[in-house]
Amino acid sequence: SSVGSEHLPYKQGVGGSNPSSPTTKKRKKAIHESGWLFSFSTSSEVYFGETGGNEKSHPARGGFSNLLNYCFLEPNLLPQNGVIVKSPIMNALFLTIAMLTSSIALFDFTPQGNLGRWAVINDGVMGGLSKGSLEITPEGHGKFSGSVSLENYGGFTSIRCAVADIAVTESSTVQLRVKGDGKNYQFRVKHKARDYQSYITTFSTTGEWETIEMPLSELYPSWRGQKLDMPNFDQSSINEFTFLIANKRNETFELLIDEIRLVP
Repeated sequence: SSVGSEHLPYKQGVGGSNPSSPTTKKRKKAIHESGWLFSFSTSSEVYFGETGGNEKSHPARGGFSNLLNYCFLEPNLLPQNGVIVKSPIMNALFLTIAMLTSSIALFDFTPQGNLGRWAVINDGVMGGLSKGSLEITPEGHGKFSGSVSLENYGGFTSIRCAVADIAVTESSTVQLRVKGDGKNYQFRVKHKARDYQSYITTFSTTGEWETIEMPLSELYPSWRGQKLDMPNFDQSSINEFTFLIANKRNETFELLIDEIRLVP
């Protein structure tokens, strides 16, 4: 599933979507909080409503982890009619469940994916001539490609994705599913977009599909290529992440990205 801008509509639970059906009951868990029932299963439906009946269902299309995506990454798209409300208490509740159940997709590329939250940042902001681009391939992968030039004091290009504040812990890890070209890339996060420093790490690629894990606590602070005399990442949330290439040489590149996940 992709993190896009499509509003998932509500519907009454009918047929196979009935939360009281035997099939659903077999795989359903329930959490009671302030008189509300939040229940989910490993099927494609998530149910929630007032305890004591009159439950409504929300098609999460991919299960509970995708509902988490909408809570954290697209909070403005959640209905505000009382079934789900955008509030710190709800976010904390869903984060607690996420920690106990599964990872969170920060972005999952699909053929119908929406790149509206992504931006390409080239070294033209410093007078450079490097060019990068991001597109979705017919196979449903993100393709970050282009050329890096050292002319005019340049030497980098990057793609940046903005998200709503996503709570993390000191043990949180980012997982990348990528296929590179044998070159090195940087992965960066920010606690707040307005911060001048980024927290970065460098990963190498083999030319094959691979999963790369990066503990957030190992990302070090940097600004304009200089490591800062500050602690490694120790913040409580992130709201931006970036892929960047800057290997101090003229080169072309191509990095395929399948998904970026956060393991709380």
